[in-house]
Order: sequence, then C-alpha cells, then structure tokens
Amino acid sequence: MSRHLCIVSLIQCQHNTFTTFFSGTLAVFATALTTIGVYGVVTYSISRHTHEIGIHMALEARMHDVLITVMRNGLKPVLIGVVVGLAGAFALTRVISSLFYEVGHNNPLTLL
Repeated sequence: MSRHLCIVSLIQCQHNTFTTFFSGTLAVFATALTTIGVYGVVTYSISRHTHEIGIHMALEARMHDVLITVMRNGLKPVLIGVVVGLAGAFALTRVISSLFYEVGHNNPLTLL
C-alpha cells in the first residue's frame, strides 16, 4: 500500500513540476509578445502624428510642448492596455492560485 502512495506522490510531483515549467514558459512568451505589441502600438501611434509634429515644429513650437504631445498620444493606448490587463489579472487570480501549490488568490507576486 505504501508503494502505491509513493508512486501517486511521484506522479503528482511531476505534474506540479510540469505545470510550473509550462506556466513559466507561457509567461516568457507572453512577456515577449507584450513587449513587441507595446512597441508596435507606440510606433504606429507616433507615425500617425508625424505630419502634425512637423507642423508644430515649423510653427516654432517649443520642443517641450511637442514632446508632451507625443508622449500623451503614444502612452494613452498603453495605459488603457495596462488597466484592462490588470482588471483581467485580478479577475483570474482564483484560477492562477488553483494551479500553484500554496499560492493564495490575494498574493501580489502572482500578478507579476
């Protein structure tokens, strides 16, 4: 009987190791895709305003004002994405906590 429990325990341990490895791998891919996506959104947003930036510079706008405009237009979609992503992460914390051993649903490191 104890041999059977040892085998079951070993299978469960291997399952937990696989789940952790698989989740870590997905996290790395998600981080890479997020980085590429944010770069693409900011680049696209700024490229749409190239003519506007040129007109501001031709009308002798201060560099500081142009920079503020570019940052505001470029970071608005990024901030919206962060808010939506955090809301989704908070909504899915119960699922995340069920996948890992001794990880609570209110653990702030789970969201990272």
